[in-house]
Amino acid sequence: MDVAALAERARARLELPEPEIGSAPPMGGTAVVRFPLWLWIDAEQWQPRSARVSVRGGSASVTAVPREVSWDMGDGSVIACSGPGTVFDPAVHTPGSESPDCGHVYRLSSKNRPGGRDTVEATVVWGVSWESSSGEGGQLEPMETSTSRSIEVVEVHSVVVDG
Repeated sequence: MDVAALAERARARLELPEPEIGSAPPMGGTAVVRFPLWLWIDAEQWQPRSARVSVRGGSASVTAVPREVSWDMGDGSVIACSGPGTVFDPAVHTPGSESPDCGHVYRLSSKNRPGGRDTVEATVVWGVSWESSSGEGGQLEPMETSTSRSIEVVEVHSVVVDG
């Protein structure tokens, strides 16, 4: 029995979710230059996933664990977050504050980019390990899942008038 080949078959059965992007302000809407954007992945998706293959004479299981999220912000910035990020809660967090663990601040509007919007892509990197009924095991190549959304980034100008 080739347990490494069995582990690869189990890996092929893994069902990893595409990341569900959360943000404040929400993707699909409007962000403001120099105003913090909070980023997160649905916490329920930030869970290990496993698959198992059994044949006569043995079995192999594979487990994928989310390790980081790489955020390509569409403006040339890439942010790496070691966890799913913190969900913004207006009852707990102060509007205009920066995310404690995963966020971005746009420096320029998206008006000169294609469609006048930025495409934000979130890629979750999964560490993959395997073990077999024979006691063998180890690490496999990481896996990735990704999704993208768009956001319009605008500049806000104000004039203060006394009186």
